Amino acid sequence: MHLSQRLFTAACLCASATAFIPYTIKLDAPVEKSAGHGAFTRRFLPLSKPSDALAASSSSDESLTLDIKRVPARRDNDFSIVLAETPTWKNTAALDQDGDDISYFSVVNIGSEEQALYMMLDTGGSDTWVFSSNCTAKSCTMHNQLNSSSSTLDMTTEEWSVGYGTGTVSGVLGTDNLTIGGVDVRMTFGLASNASDNFESYPMDGILGMGRTNESSYSNPTFMDAVATLNLFKSNIVGFALSRSPEKDGTVTFGSADQDKYTGDITYTDTVTGSGSYWRIPVDDASVDGTSCDFSNKSAIIDTGTSYAMLPSSDAKALHALIPGSSSSGDYFIIPCNTTANVQVTFSGVNYTISYKDYVGETYGSGCVSNIVSYDLFGDDIWLLGDVFLKNVYAVFDYDEERVGFAERSTSSSNSTDTSSSNGTTSASGSTGTASSTSSKGSASSTSSSKSGSAMTINAPEYFLSALVIASCMLWL
Repeated sequence: MHLSQRLFTAACLCASATAFIPYTIKLDAPVEKSAGHGAFTRRFLPLSKPSDALAASSSSDESLTLDIKRVPARRDNDFSIVLAETPTWKNTAALDQDGDDISYFSVVNIGSEEQALYMMLDTGGSDTWVFSSNCTAKSCTMHNQLNSSSSTLDMTTEEWSVGYGTGTVSGVLGTDNLTIGGVDVRMTFGLASNASDNFESYPMDGILGMGRTNESSYSNPTFMDAVATLNLFKSNIVGFALSRSPEKDGTVTFGSADQDKYTGDITYTDTVTGSGSYWRIPVDDASVDGTSCDFSNKSAIIDTGTSYAMLPSSDAKALHALIPGSSSSGDYFIIPCNTTANVQVTFSGVNYTISYKDYVGETYGSGCVSNIVSYDLFGDDIWLLGDVFLKNVYAVFDYDEERVGFAERSTSSSNSTDTSSSNGTTSASGSTGTASSTSSKGSASSTSSSKSGSAMTINAPEYFLSALVIASCMLWL
């Protein structure tokens, strides 16, 4: 029996220790690269469940983060990075990636020397940190490190730490200037002076927290809180266009939506009341080839730092049951490598397709592993939608109105179709419910919409069963 094992981890970034949970798919045959559907190469990182010991050690209830794909260990600051094309839209930075469509980074310039560091932009967490030059551990020196000689850097003695099941990242807090996409703010963030060996394999030099306001975060105010105080933009929004590796057109835009990256209207859905720092919005339903899954009372956390689409086990089973030729392997699903089943998720009356290019994973036996994963992170009704979904849409995070908007990606093979009335306004109907609105191309802001329905509050007892620790911190894998 062959055990295919790689790491898909959950990392929590907070002021106190949290857990780093290995998650490995246990399959009885090798997982290989798949080149189905022509020249497009699919890449997939298998998952593993946390051990009971690690799960029991988790107790955090804050922000969510899943760690990035492990890549070949870097030497002399050398990672395989696929550079995105230089953006032309105002206040926009290129979103580079690891070449596997797994993790996405942008260059952030820090300090008086404008030192360039690769940082993951993580909508799943609000905290920000970078590797400091004071760290002599190999896991730090293999990365670019922030030079403490910056004349604008104010160091403190206040300590912070990120705890993992296999080690920690820790240091002190500092305040300095950060610039990305022409946006320059001064903020407090973590300076890592210690890091576990796990980081030897991770491409980024730090994480830029793009979650909503989190008063418990040491990075409070957050990056976007700091942006808002400067009154730089009419609307404090951030637009993400995640790319597939061959396309090289990933961007992140501040203050507006990049019109070159989407078609049609942006349809917004308000976040669920009580979502804290999460970008959690109601899900209408999902379907496969037009057949509804008949989901109700579901919501999804929209997270740029998560690689996969992660659904509660009952929902994942219901969805895969509609994919012809699908079968299960324990908690995971094997699907035909040449499937073109049209998988869609519906928000506020609009269907958004998850392309087979993204949900078909690597070869396993006579099939392929599905990148839509069965994993009960938050109970039975909350999903975690990461890059597998986000590569198919243009996503706008509205910090003023506390809502998330989607439009069809102009270079995406996915399609979005409006299933609501034709008056230009759509609404969500889940019990977590919100109303939503649309904006025309060229402006990412529109009239705000009212929240409705009962509130659902994320808390450790309800959503972090078995002490899974994926709590209010930073996401990466």
